[in-house]
Amino acid sequence: MASVFDELRPYAGMTVIPGVTVGQLNYVNQQDLFSTGCITTSTAGVVAANTRLPLFNAALFEPAASQGFTAGNMSTGQTNSKFSKGQAPANQVFIATHCAFGLFKRSSADLTDATAIEDLTAMSAAATSFLNDTYALAQNLSWDLTIGRGITRTIGTLAEYCSPSVYAKSAQAAAVVSPLGTPPGEGEDPELPVNKGLLGSPTCGMKKLEVPIIFPPLVNVNIEVRSGSPFQTIPLLDDNNAAIAQNILVRQTLRGYLMTMPVG
Repeated sequence: MASVFDELRPYAGMTVIPGVTVGQLNYVNQQDLFSTGCITTSTAGVVAANTRLPLFNAALFEPAASQGFTAGNMSTGQTNSKFSKGQAPANQVFIATHCAFGLFKRSSADLTDATAIEDLTAMSAAATSFLNDTYALAQNLSWDLTIGRGITRTIGTLAEYCSPSVYAKSAQAAAVVSPLGTPPGEGEDPELPVNKGLLGSPTCGMKKLEVPIIFPPLVNVNIEVRSGSPFQTIPLLDDNNAAIAQNILVRQTLRGYLMTMPVG
């Protein structure tokens, strides 16, 4: 495994703030930062055109409304970031070298709802094409990055960065022929879980960023998930293919290094 020095050496000359480069920073630890937002669809399960979902806006224990939830505060189930509005503290820098997105569903957008059910996949057990449908969901969402007052860059679709998380686990009846693979044979439990990865299993590695994302001290880093044209999530999220509102959770995980500013 490459050391922090090997991995960051090609970027040693990157500017963090005027007068300070990556090569001048002090290493603290290697860690992940993750943030989760919620997209609420219409009653027909349609994601509206030009939907915008900020991530890394609300830090741990801050109100979750800025990331699409209707009520409640961010807990460790939604984020581990302590960077309010994407701002690292005055002496800290986070350098993200790898990225992944996860797509989930939640029965309620209210984080205070103790009865809410959160599923680890966005798959519909009833839809035989749900692997392709989940890929379509990831393809219909892209993400933008803006650092400070710099230009906004569209990095790519979520599907390009979903390798650890777009993963199907569904109980299929023995008579069902699906892209999940061979159904249970005679005498086997017809509800036996059948697993099949679309873009990779949960053990797949995260995708390396072409250029690291730097969270400079006291500078807003804005990451936003966006839709283009409106699209329907059914049968992506509903087990009964019913035309009902859905709550899509989008989680971005950034893997990288926590650093501190040079002294003096």
